[in-house]
Amino acid sequence: GPALFLPAFGKCGTNAIREYTSLHPMIRWPRTPEPWFDPKDVDPLDFVSSENPGVTPQDELVWMVKAPATASSAGQRSRSTWLAVRLHRAYPSAAVLMTF
Repeated sequence: GPALFLPAFGKCGTNAIREYTSLHPMIRWPRTPEPWFDPKDVDPLDFVSSENPGVTPQDELVWMVKAPATASSAGQRSRSTWLAVRLHRAYPSAAVLMTF
């Protein structure tokens, strides 16, 4: 599965992160710019099979994915924390970078 998830609030720089890191030859992003990836709503196996940009476990490539997965109000930060927990449980080897 992905090595890094970037759930974020709107207008927090994830598009810039994607554009900047896309220049690196070892980083791969899915074709869908912002696929929904909350394991509560999307089965991890279905997500991996539909969004994988061709990265295999034997590759040295890094698969990164981002989505506007949180609301813009400060009251929704608790929801963000639970999303990070769900992502860690579904994808234990992946990192989660929350951007606010």
